[in-house]
Amino acid sequence: MRGIRFRPGRSAVVLLLATVAFTTAVLTPAYITAAHQSLITDQLRQTPVTQTETRVHADISGAGRGAAVWKSGALFDRIGAAVGSRSALSVYQHPIRYAEAQVGSLHAKIDVFSSVVYREHLCGHLTMLKGGCATKPGEVLMSKRVAKLEGLGVGDHFTLSDKNQEGSSPPSTVTIAGVYQPRDAESAYWGMDSPFTLADMGDVTYADGLLVTHFRDMRAMTVEVTAGLEYSLDIPGVRLGNAASITDDLIGLDRRSTVSAPGGDPLKIKVSTNFTNIMKEATKSRDAVSASVPMVTVPLMLLSWFVLYLVAARLTEERAPQIALAKLRGHRGASVTGFGIGEAVTLILAATPLGLAVGWGLAQLLAWLALAPGSDVTPSADMLVYAGISLVGSVAAVMIAARRTLRRPVLGLLRRVPHHQTWRVGAAEGALAVLSIVAIWQVLSVSDSGMLGLLVTPVLAMLVGLIVARGLEFGARRALPRALRRGRTTRLLALAQVSRRPETRRMVVLVTLASAIVTFGACAWDVAANNRDMTADDEIGAHTVYELSGANGKDVTDAVESLDPHGKSLMAVMRRFDSYDNRSFTTIAVQSERLAAVAQWRDHSGADLADLAAELHPKALKPLTVHDSIAAKVTVHHANGSYPVELAARVAADGHDPVLVRMGELRPGTHTYHAKAPECGHGCRLVGIGASRYPGDFDKISVSMRVNEIIDSRGTVEAKLDDCDAWRRARDIPAKVNVTTGCHGGLDFAVSSASAHDFLAEYASVPQALPVALAGRIPAPESHHGVFMAQSPQDELEAYRVAERVSAVPRGGADAMAVDFGYTKQAAETYTALDDRDTLHYEVWANASAPSDVKERLVASGLVVSKVDSRDAFLDQLGRGAPALSLLLYLVVAAVALLLVLGAVWLSSVVGAAVRGYDTASLAVAGVPRSTLRRSSIREYLYWIAMPAVAGIASGLAGLWLILPSIRLVSIAPSDVAAEYRIGPGWAAAVVVALCAGFVAVVAAAVRGHLRRASASRVREGES
Repeated sequence: MRGIRFRPGRSAVVLLLATVAFTTAVLTPAYITAAHQSLITDQLRQTPVTQTETRVHADISGAGRGAAVWKSGALFDRIGAAVGSRSALSVYQHPIRYAEAQVGSLHAKIDVFSSVVYREHLCGHLTMLKGGCATKPGEVLMSKRVAKLEGLGVGDHFTLSDKNQEGSSPPSTVTIAGVYQPRDAESAYWGMDSPFTLADMGDVTYADGLLVTHFRDMRAMTVEVTAGLEYSLDIPGVRLGNAASITDDLIGLDRRSTVSAPGGDPLKIKVSTNFTNIMKEATKSRDAVSASVPMVTVPLMLLSWFVLYLVAARLTEERAPQIALAKLRGHRGASVTGFGIGEAVTLILAATPLGLAVGWGLAQLLAWLALAPGSDVTPSADMLVYAGISLVGSVAAVMIAARRTLRRPVLGLLRRVPHHQTWRVGAAEGALAVLSIVAIWQVLSVSDSGMLGLLVTPVLAMLVGLIVARGLEFGARRALPRALRRGRTTRLLALAQVSRRPETRRMVVLVTLASAIVTFGACAWDVAANNRDMTADDEIGAHTVYELSGANGKDVTDAVESLDPHGKSLMAVMRRFDSYDNRSFTTIAVQSERLAAVAQWRDHSGADLADLAAELHPKALKPLTVHDSIAAKVTVHHANGSYPVELAARVAADGHDPVLVRMGELRPGTHTYHAKAPECGHGCRLVGIGASRYPGDFDKISVSMRVNEIIDSRGTVEAKLDDCDAWRRARDIPAKVNVTTGCHGGLDFAVSSASAHDFLAEYASVPQALPVALAGRIPAPESHHGVFMAQSPQDELEAYRVAERVSAVPRGGADAMAVDFGYTKQAAETYTALDDRDTLHYEVWANASAPSDVKERLVASGLVVSKVDSRDAFLDQLGRGAPALSLLLYLVVAAVALLLVLGAVWLSSVVGAAVRGYDTASLAVAGVPRSTLRRSSIREYLYWIAMPAVAGIASGLAGLWLILPSIRLVSIAPSDVAAEYRIGPGWAAAVVVALCAGFVAVVAAAVRGHLRRASASRVREGES
């Protein structure tokens, strides 16, 4: 204790270094625990709320249960009691009584599968458009969409059957008591299986649920009824310590529980939950963190032990004369050892509780700043175990550092000439170099080394540090005689210090290692953050995305146009999912004129998106519109066939299938042909005009004619009949069919074919091949000059042209293409309407300037919002994923490593400064100018700090190049989109500035200290 009081500054440094070692050790289990809790919380929060709910239910029959089941709430109470009897399930709260039955409509306008649903407090979540909310037995509430689809209204009757057991029970006749629209279809109130699904599957349609307001009303259903409670999960209540118990209780409740039904037989309880699957996904991330955190913290702990070893060796060497005096006084063995290392061991023991507290505090700080809310650090036995390991390692480092000095004889202890290192040191360095090379080879030889690759950089830096140290020592010894011969005093003094100081080699390794860790940590974090940002662009595509259910293109575009008429903040999007060549492929149709303002696209700036939008939507003719009727003035040169050939026009009302309007039999000469088009009262798009064969005729026809004028009920249509670019053969006509068009004073049209097609000239309001931005391979067997045929939204082949190659398409991924919404819809509706096709999904994308109530406005416009995705929320989740947590800790470790090395460099200049002061003072007395002494000190530090720092930065960058491609940067799941390894200039500059600032400050303090001792009085009076 007296020695600690005598040397308070150096004792404080030893205490600090030991504290860092303990902090690093304790940080490992503490951070892992907090990270595990964060991963569980995030996994639950990123899961849609409805999918975290749990249903506990029983199957009851409408015909087979007594009235007591339906009139009382006893069934629900008994199910609730069964859940409440299991303590771990207290995290499930706010039970909602529900019942449902799967039904099929037999006598509606079309075949419909739906469900009859009861949920308590139902009316508070509905907006009634017609009729009242309350129902009686035999009555249901029908959604606005289904009522429109089936042509039904309040008071109408229809029949329901059992969807799953058709024919096993008699049908039920129900009456519509009201027409509703959900206030919030995304609300957690609607539970695990939302009743709002509208999908056209061809032969049948899956429709929104039929709702009843009283449980007893379900008795009128003659089909199987499921009734029970639906619980919401209290996510903050799910902790690392009780997650397994929750899973066990859910499984036990599902397998071994029954309830007695009022007035009936016991009922088997069933549990429907996603909790187990969610925990399995969280466990994958937890395992990744458990494997990676030690890879990050253990090198820092070893580094702190190494620094402690260096400091202890220097301090013990400085006390060599005192140890010699102790030996002269008769002290031996344990007594000398205790005298030599007692101070250090005492300081290490004192650092143990301090390191525990600091480690816990640092882990808690990281949890508050970077982990999910509620991810507090809980003290555990593991923290004590790791602290014990650190205690053993720290004491061992001190004992090994002092061993050589303590074993030296008295005369050796009194020598001032530095001792040369023995062959054992060289052998140890050689063994370390071999092990480093083997370790690097082992990691790099594995195709996916995972977070084990984080060890490559420190191991590589240690190897480089040894090489630099040896090279620096060899170079100094070779250059010293040359500097002496040439009389270069500054260089001579610097080289003399570098070549004679025994700890130089170890300090070079230390500086190299710290510089490499700092470089790798900062740059790896920057690369990962950049990839997380791009992944958010890939997955979300805009600031906020509103997914819609059961929508059609016209309603979506009308709503977007109404809410954002200037195209500043909203964009309608259509998605289609296909499969080609055993791989998924997504088509994203965007409103090109709004793309630059709304979308966020990987590697695309606003200007890039504007250019891409121009490519996706090249200038084309405005569609032709006709009203009520259509007429054409046509000159027929000839029209030959076994049966009469007719003039025909194809028209398409928005949102409806196109119609072929037959305008009369073609006759030689110039005549006006006309026909009514009642479906075009509000206007139709004129798709094309041409010849149509007689129905059932498959003989060859030959027609040559010129269309001179097209007229509707409002007058002449400006059809550009004499513009060769305005008309072309219809795109659905096979290439082998002989159809030609021309523009000599009108639209010239000729066909000669036995094909069964209708032969039309098509108005060119859409490009011949739709331009696309393509990611991945084309979804077609071949392409010609970038043009390929692929599946279109109308399930027909469409011609596409690659306008730009991209690495990924937002919300499509690495196998996708983006097209123009308007052109895609026009091209598709040339053949069939797109409304209510189950293969199409509609969304509304919004940028950050969009109003906060976009969801409410979309619902008010009649759309059903099924899900809301936020880019910021998704990016936050990625930032708390397993790879990000590991790299964040690496960044913290890098900062601590830099501070450690700066402290070691400063301490290296302080320890032994008194002895070195005599050398500096002697040189000053001998006439060496102070400026020369200053320059020589600065050059000395440049030799063993600047060169290793540059080598360390190079090692860190080499580690990035070697290992980043083999570790996960964004998610533990493999990504279809290749990562990009770009280092931002800001982070690279920050690394250089941090290293330079730290080392310059330490070197300036050390040089100033050296010069302060360069006085003649020190030599004359023997000052210390």
